[in-house]
Amino acid sequence: MTSLAHAVSALIAFNGISSNDVEMIVKLNLGLFCLTLAFSGICFLASCIFNLSKYATGTGGFIVGSFLLISLVPLFSQKLADLKYFTIVTLYDLTSIIAGNSDFIIKALILAGIGALTYIVGTAIFIKKDLPI
Repeated sequence: MTSLAHAVSALIAFNGISSNDVEMIVKLNLGLFCLTLAFSGICFLASCIFNLSKYATGTGGFIVGSFLLISLVPLFSQKLADLKYFTIVTLYDLTSIIAGNSDFIIKALILAGIGALTYIVGTAIFIKKDLPI
């Protein structure tokens, strides 16, 4: 994520910014928004399932944190390179966006679908919940 910020600042500082660069930056941000939507949906679902905040935070944070940590493991060990496919972070395809391919659209829609589905399921669970107030 920080490499994206460095790349954008380098484009602006050294080359100026063209309409193709703006299009790429918008696509990168939309893809990252879909990933963030999926992460927040997972945390929202966990908070709707559990009554106590320690369980909600622990479960949602554990799942999202695990996805992030597992996606970092292949950077350190080539033997575990296939491990990155067990996370939804893989669906945020930087190389496809930067190359100008349209492959990222389906992956971004899957991430947005995960986010929407988890928000819908979480809302349905919360509506039926009898809160101990």
